[in-house]
Amino acid sequence: MNGRPRFPIIPSSEMSSSQRQYAQDLLTGPRGAITGPFLPLMHAPELGQRIEKLGETLRFSSSLPPDAIELSILIVAHHFRCDYEWHFHARLAREAGLAEASIAEIRQGIMPLDLSPSNLRVYRFCTAMLREARVPDEIFSEVEKMAGKKGVLELLALCGYYSMLAMVLNASELLPPEGRAFRGQTPDGV
Repeated sequence: MNGRPRFPIIPSSEMSSSQRQYAQDLLTGPRGAITGPFLPLMHAPELGQRIEKLGETLRFSSSLPPDAIELSILIVAHHFRCDYEWHFHARLAREAGLAEASIAEIRQGIMPLDLSPSNLRVYRFCTAMLREARVPDEIFSEVEKMAGKKGVLELLALCGYYSMLAMVLNASELLPPEGRAFRGQTPDGV
């Protein structure tokens, strides 16, 4: 990192009409703020709007339960070593009911032992997809029986969407709000 942001924040007075519309959509949508990957995406507002709409669908309208959604996001954040994504979603995972021990184990690359049977299926599915770019039949079938075809596709989309955001965040060198990286430990230092 050279000290200069790769994608500087665009002052509202310098925004194009499409950037202003994108900013307004973010501020009035379920997120209610312009943060994280949406800051650099302000430089490509048409792309950002489409990305944000997919994320809004996956996070706020999914058939999957919140703990499964946040678990999948943490697996992606760990895979891409994305500090910003980890910081934000570790808190949401706690709020969704994931145990602190599970969150710490995911951060260390260890399969959590205390996951519910359904979340163990989510863990195995996402981990296989990210590590091997394939999901074995047995794991696929388990998730399909649990969540249906729609749930399988939503889980795949979550892995892909948050992988893309992790790449945007990492390439942008955007650090968590405290401005510090915490590779190798949880945000709380556990």
